[in-house]
Order: sequence, then C-alpha cells, then structure tokens
Amino acid sequence: MSGYIDCAALSLDLGEDMAGTAPTERGVLVLEVPGPWGREVLTESALGEELGGRIAAKAKAAGLRVQGVRRQHRRYVPDRVHAWVAGVAPGAHFLEALELDTAADLLDLDLSTDKPTGAGTIEDEPLFLVCTHSTRDACCARRGLPLCREISRAAPGRTWHSSHLGGHRFAATMAVLPMGAWLGRVAPDRAADVVAACRAGRVPVEHMRGMAGQAPVVQAAEIELRRREGIDALDGVRVHGHEGDRVRMNGWELEMRRVPTGAPRSLSCGHGTLKEEDPGRWEATRVSPAAA
Repeated sequence: MSGYIDCAALSLDLGEDMAGTAPTERGVLVLEVPGPWGREVLTESALGEELGGRIAAKAKAAGLRVQGVRRQHRRYVPDRVHAWVAGVAPGAHFLEALELDTAADLLDLDLSTDKPTGAGTIEDEPLFLVCTHSTRDACCARRGLPLCREISRAAPGRTWHSSHLGGHRFAATMAVLPMGAWLGRVAPDRAADVVAACRAGRVPVEHMRGMAGQAPVVQAAEIELRRREGIDALDGVRVHGHEGDRVRMNGWELEMRRVPTGAPRSLSCGHGTLKEEDPGRWEATRVSPAAA
C-alpha cells in the first residue's frame, strides 16, 4: 500500500470483526491531564516525563490501565485534578471519584483493581470516555470528536475526551466505566441510545469490542453468545471458566479459534511505510451444551 490510509474506513470495508479487542487489565485509573498530549499521555504531556513515569509505574504495579482525560482540546487549568479508579472485573465493579490537589497525590494512594482507595467517593453514574487522541491516530480525532460532542449532550458532566483506548481502526471508540464495556464504530447518531442502554445496565452488543478484564478469547466468546442468544443485560452472561480456546458460560461451551483475516494491512492511519500485519479474528468452531 502507498499513500494515506484511513484505517477505520478500511477496517469497515473489510468487514473486520471487533470481538476480543478490549484490554485485559481488571481495573482502570482515569486521570485528568489538561493541555496537549503526545503519543504517551502520561510522559508526553504537562505531567512531565519524571512524574508521568512514576504514575505509570505505580498503576502498572497495581494492575491498572491508565486513561488520560480532559474536558476539551483547548488548554485550561483545573482548580483540582479529577481522577477515578474503576474496577471492571466481572462481579467486582466499582467507580471511585477522587479530587486531587496535584496528580502527584496519586503516588500516596493505595491503588488496586479489587477495591477503592478509600480517599474518594463511590459513584453510581457511569463514566463515558471517548477517544479523541489525534497524536496516536487521525481517525480517533475525525470520528471521535463528533461522537464526544453527542455523548456529552446525552451524558453532560459524565463524558470526557480520552487518550488512546486501543483499536483505533474501530473509531469512533469509547469505554464505559465501571461497566468495563469497550465499544467501537459508534456513530454520533447512536450516542443517546448507547448512553441510555449503559445507564440501564444493558450492553450495546452491536458495538462491543469486549468486556475489559477478561482474556481476548473470553471476550470473543461472550460476544458470540450474546449475538446468538440476544443477551444485552450486563449480568446476562456468566463465565464459568476457560481452558485454552474453550470457554464455558451460561451452561454452554464455546470452542473458539483465532484465524487470519486474509487482508494484511497497516492497522493505523498513515503512509505505506507503516508495518503491515494481519490482525486476525475470532470465530466459534463449536457451541454446545456444557457437560454437567
């Protein structure tokens, strides 16, 4: 390939399935980082390399994925820094809101994927993160900004511009915390429906990339079962375990396999000098009642 690549349009044209592309971390640290971002939101921002690196290391040691957020693209200075710790593991969801004097205060907290720090307030209202991280991928800005505006209208005060959520070829992408739903190909005219569904504890199955905190094969198997059975309730699928590519859930055993798409290409926007690869996809080779 040569020239500019619209990775989101190409992925859609190829009919690429998004299943199994959510992160596997069982918790998320969300941190307000105003101002411009480089490719790495913590170390290439106003936080600086030293502090950003320390926060990244602490979050990683706690098993937390980090998402930088900001209210808007224009520069602003907050009175206090907003942060959240979200547990996204099945059956252990929580969302703790923190207000910090500085981002460095995070270094003094007991961060964990299993429990809140105790320094903040537990929130029931979902948090909506929309990727608009243009320095990671142009599609995230072109498709993410219009979606962020519409999600903000549907969920004012609960919507933030987010750093890279992964899978930019599925832009516009978003995440819902503490539900743990990673969503892709969300058009602006779907914003109100997506927000309403998530607030009601229902997963927008047609936009699912996966539920964070689980292995990719489990994410893909869950989406397969939800599609087959028409299940959209957050707690409507219960995973009983998996061994290799076999996943047991809701009384079913699904045997999954990873297969090539047959269409190697750059997975990001840019020029033909970018690495080309086949992202592969998950398919169910067998779905049968689980043995008693």
